[in-house]
Amino acid sequence: MKVIIPETGQIVIVLSTEELDRDLQAYRGEACSHTRQELRRLSTANGGYQVKFQCLGCGKRIGNPRKQQSDDDKFPLADKGVEERYENRRSQEQSEIYLKHARLQVEKQSSWWKTYNAYLQSEEWATKRELVLKRALGICEGCRIKKASEVHHLSYSHVGKEFLFELVAVCEDCHQRLHDEKQPDLDEFFDSDDDPEDD
Repeated sequence: MKVIIPETGQIVIVLSTEELDRDLQAYRGEACSHTRQELRRLSTANGGYQVKFQCLGCGKRIGNPRKQQSDDDKFPLADKGVEERYENRRSQEQSEIYLKHARLQVEKQSSWWKTYNAYLQSEEWATKRELVLKRALGICEGCRIKKASEVHHLSYSHVGKEFLFELVAVCEDCHQRLHDEKQPDLDEFFDSDDDPEDD
């Protein structure tokens, strides 16, 4: 589901998580159980009316209409606004759940990128980068023409403890192509409790 974070205008595609599933299950469990019902008069399409139960919590009409009786006029008209207010409230509650999880997702991604960028400044990364550039003899492994100036992760699942075969030496143009064609699938890393700086 797409969510717009109001403070930033950022559009986030909320990923399914156990926490989100739990919150949605709890939300569904809080749906109206129609415990408060009263007989109400409902207008019909032909200009008449019928009497049936209306839930006072959500406005839903319940069951079949009762047979018309002489005292039907004593029942109040059905409150059409109850259902609309209930649906609006439930929709708002569901939106708040998705917004909460969108914010958590952005926070997690932001934290990951901060850690990742700090790792790229480390001696450990500098050593791996140098080894990959040496392996490629300084030539881009994408086009095999230009000088390699970047080291690119083929996978982000082992960031901080990556195997050298998960890294390729590329020129600036090939590096840009790699990022234009495929944004990193960080979900594989987000599912992990590992932190690049833990090792």
